[in-house]
Amino acid sequence: MEAPASFQPPPPPGEAPKGQGCARSVLIGCGIAALLGVACVVGFFLYIRRNPGVMTDLMMRQIESHWGADVTEEDKADLRAAYAEFRAALNARRVNPEGVQRIQFSISSARNNTFNRDQVRQLAQALREAARGSTSPGPTSLPSPVPTRSP
Repeated sequence: MEAPASFQPPPPPGEAPKGQGCARSVLIGCGIAALLGVACVVGFFLYIRRNPGVMTDLMMRQIESHWGADVTEEDKADLRAAYAEFRAALNARRVNPEGVQRIQFSISSARNNTFNRDQVRQLAQALREAARGSTSPGPTSLPSPVPTRSP
């Protein structure tokens, strides 16, 4: 007996049909890569939060590589000493937030990515101010409002 002409035998066992699953594999691979990327970014931010000195060390290396021509060795030594005080305060978690804002302002005021003598002195002063810790005496209690009578 002969099989009809439209009959096709089934594929051998263990062979996957061709052309299927490629898109699914790409999506799974990209999804895994995206999750690993997000995990790396979150891990980086957690590391920086626990070790903020890493970023400030990078900042100081950048500053030291962009000295202006008028910056003296005394100014450089003074800035390094002020940074050492700031780094110790940063490790002790007693940095003054207002002082940190002054540091950011001092760094952003550099023209042409070079730090002149005045900017180095301002930065040293801002680092020392930030290292002093919080200058506020703590939370203050405000007087409770007096209720007003409505007519």
